[in-house]
Amino acid sequence: MDSLISIDEALRRCKLREDGAPAVQANNWIFIKVDPVTAPRQSQRSRWKPTLHELKYRAYRDELKLKFRAAQFQLADQVEMIFYLPMPKSWSKRRKKELDNKPARTSPKDTDNLAKAVLDAIFKDDRHVWRLVATKYWSYDGGVMVKNLE
Repeated sequence: MDSLISIDEALRRCKLREDGAPAVQANNWIFIKVDPVTAPRQSQRSRWKPTLHELKYRAYRDELKLKFRAAQFQLADQVEMIFYLPMPKSWSKRRKKELDNKPARTSPKDTDNLAKAVLDAIFKDDRHVWRLVATKYWSYDGGVMVKNLE
């Protein structure tokens, strides 16, 4: 998979603009430096008494929406997403160094819920997305990379 690059390389390639909106690369990648949050299971109670996770999710969704609009990035019906999950602060420096840019197999965040959160932020109705490739990696900083597939 040639799409795996380090988070530092992603930042260099995307060259964050002064207004904080990520610039779109020539090869259709967009990188947003934000800690990924999974989509929660919401209930009727969430309307009047949301949980802390639901509040974090709503803030994450709003931030993604603003960044995608600022970059004028339109998602197609085939999408690839790479999630860079920040490593826990409790991990040792040695363990962080070993797992940097490695697949996040032991992460409690489900890949499908991470992807659902991004799609929910961009579309009211995402039925037209028929192909989705999503992967997650450990990193020192959090981020989301999204690309339209051809």
